[in-house]
Amino acid sequence: VFSKVAYTSSDKAGIKQIYVIDYDGTNRQRIASGNYNNIEPCWFPDCAKIAYTSYKNGYPEIFTCNLKNHKKEALIYYPGVNAASAVSNDGKNIALILSKDGNPELYKVSLPDLLLKRLTASRAVESAPTWSPDNQKIAFVSDRSGTPQIYITYLADNKTIRLTFEGSYNTDPCWSPVSNKIAYASVENGNFQIYIVNLDVYRVSQLTYEALHHENPSWAPDGRHIVYSVTKNFRSYLEVMDVITGEKYRLTSQEDDALEPAWSR
Repeated sequence: VFSKVAYTSSDKAGIKQIYVIDYDGTNRQRIASGNYNNIEPCWFPDCAKIAYTSYKNGYPEIFTCNLKNHKKEALIYYPGVNAASAVSNDGKNIALILSKDGNPELYKVSLPDLLLKRLTASRAVESAPTWSPDNQKIAFVSDRSGTPQIYITYLADNKTIRLTFEGSYNTDPCWSPVSNKIAYASVENGNFQIYIVNLDVYRVSQLTYEALHHENPSWAPDGRHIVYSVTKNFRSYLEVMDVITGEKYRLTSQEDDALEPAWSR
C-alpha cells in the first residue's frame, strides 16, 4: 500500500480544510469541508480513518473521517478545547489536549470506550502530543519552564522528563515510528528549523537551514523520510527530505498553502 500524507490547506474563502495526497504528490483529495475550520489531521494506524480537530459546532472538537465512505463522526467533545489528537501506533488510545478542567492539559483516551486519563497537571499550557513506537511514552510541548520545550511522559509510572534544553522555542515533536528519534521544530535566528534528536545517544542534528519557516515535521513509515511545511511570502508548501542523504523534493505547490502534514503509517 502506498503511503499518503494528510494536511491542512485554506480554501478560496480562507477556511482551513483537510486534504490527502499520495506520497509522490498525486491523487489530491479533499476530505473535510464546510464553512468552518478543520485542522490538525492525524492517521489511525490502519490508514482507513483520520482524526482531526473541527470547529463545526463553534469550538474545537475531535472528529473522525472514514476515508472509504467519507462518513464523519464526532468522537471527543468535552466543553472547552478538544485538540491536537494523536492516535497510538496500536490504535488503542488517543492522546490529546483538553481544557475541560480549566487549563489545557494532556490526556489519554482509550478506544473504543473513551475512558479518560489525565497525564499532566500544571499551570502551563500543554500541546502537540506524539507517541513512542512502543506506545509506552508520549512526547509533548509545555511552557512550564517559561518557554515552549519538549517533554516526555512515561505512561507506566506517569514520570515526566524534560527533553530539550537548547533553543528558546521548541515545538511540533513527532516520534519516528521505527526508531528512538524525535523530529521537531526550533527557532533559530528568527526562523523555525527542523531538528532531530536521537534519544539513544542524546544527539541533536539540524536538518534545515534555509532562512524560511520549517514546521510540523512528520515521519514516513520507513523512518528515513520526513515531510514538513515551508513558509515563503506568507504561503506554505510541503517538502519531503531524506534524512540520511539530505535530498529534498516538493510535495505540494506554494499555491496550495499546505500546513500540518501527517504521514500515514
